[in-house]
Amino acid sequence: MSKTMPSGNAAGGIRAGGADAGRPGARVLLERLLSAVRPEFRNDVFIPDPDSVVFFTATCALPSCPAAVRRTRIGLCQRHHAWWREAGRPDLARWLEPAEQRLRAEVPAVPACAVAGCNHAHRRNRLCPRHAGAWERAGCPDWDGWCASQPAPSP
Repeated sequence: MSKTMPSGNAAGGIRAGGADAGRPGARVLLERLLSAVRPEFRNDVFIPDPDSVVFFTATCALPSCPAAVRRTRIGLCQRHHAWWREAGRPDLARWLEPAEQRLRAEVPAVPACAVAGCNHAHRRNRLCPRHAGAWERAGCPDWDGWCASQPAPSP
């Protein structure tokens, strides 16, 4: 099932009662738009199910790479397809193990956001950009208490 993450702007730029509401015809435009768009697509950020054949055909053949595959014949994401080409297009089955080792060696351990359940990398104040911004908008309250009070993000 696909997931959406609301951010308060369901029409992608026009908010009911917002600054755009005073423009002539904005309300009618918003109503027409919302009547044409299915509910699961009405949020700013749409996260499709990784198993969706509409949005993803597969994930990369490298076990540690969650990237979507665009070239289904090979089964590699764009980055790893380039690695495979640079290696001279060897037999894919034999190439996967050394490529997996290279991937693990090149990707450093990235500390996660301090909010429980958030798997995004931290940027500042040990928080991901989304949570750092929310913490700052909240007036930078007690950090430990604020982190503990945050609900687990949707996947």
